[in-house]
Amino acid sequence: DIFPRQPSPRVKFGVMNLVYGYAYAVRYFHGDYKKESLEFVDVVEKLVGKEGSLGGREFDLADTAVETAASRVNLHPEVAVSLEFSRKVKQDVYKILKGPTEKH
Repeated sequence: DIFPRQPSPRVKFGVMNLVYGYAYAVRYFHGDYKKESLEFVDVVEKLVGKEGSLGGREFDLADTAVETAASRVNLHPEVAVSLEFSRKVKQDVYKILKGPTEKH
């Protein structure tokens, strides 16, 4: 076993928080984040926190995890785009978490 005990059931919500930061940065760089890798990591870090999931905060709900990362955009106007942009990122997060479908 890798873990001596069961991971918290809340881990999945922290991952969702991280996925929001990732999805936001991918969209922010128009999918071309390899050329701007340091800036890409900087954007993700700003949205999820250097400590990961906002300093060890544990989320109880999917919506809270995603909304927390989304609200951190307001703390960093240099990466803020628009409310519509943030809504699209939320949709991206749920698509990523859902995984591939037969259409894609």
